[in-house]
Amino acid sequence: MSKPGIPLAYGQTKDPYPEEHRTKSVPRNTEEFVEQVNKLYSIDHLVLAKRVKVYGASTYRRALLWRQLADEWSSHVEFTNRWAQLYIDVPDEKHLARVGWQHNREDVMSSDVVLLYAEPEDLLRGCLVEVGMALAWEIPVLIVGHHPNYESWCNHPGVSRVEDLSSAKQVIILHGVRR
Repeated sequence: MSKPGIPLAYGQTKDPYPEEHRTKSVPRNTEEFVEQVNKLYSIDHLVLAKRVKVYGASTYRRALLWRQLADEWSSHVEFTNRWAQLYIDVPDEKHLARVGWQHNREDVMSSDVVLLYAEPEDLLRGCLVEVGMALAWEIPVLIVGHHPNYESWCNHPGVSRVEDLSSAKQVIILHGVRR
């Protein structure tokens, strides 16, 4: 009825701790323990039912970054920002800008989260408009790092901040798990 060393409570007829709930191997040292914890809490093994749709907002200078992240994060994230693919080296003409902004609007609206990335030397203009659209439509905004243009709007309840892109990836994937 009971295994040696595991007493049954009064009236209990079966083991309250079935074998599948017992620890299979106890770590022999600190490094092994840390390795087991890291495996347990690693997000890279998660399989999402649907990739998280992310709009990448930044200056045009960062288009290559978004293309690289689209490749690197493709198992968990679908980047929706068409501008990084279509509107680099396009002449600054009114009719092209109008179409581009319509695409940006559609892309932000179709996203689960807007990810804003900027280096300190970047002059943020259009990407702040995209962030404003996201906040107006109650789409979460995740900002990376610290930038002089990250001002009072960063205190909006729909805005979160992380230190780097690696942390941003974790937050985005966990956002996808919660959906």
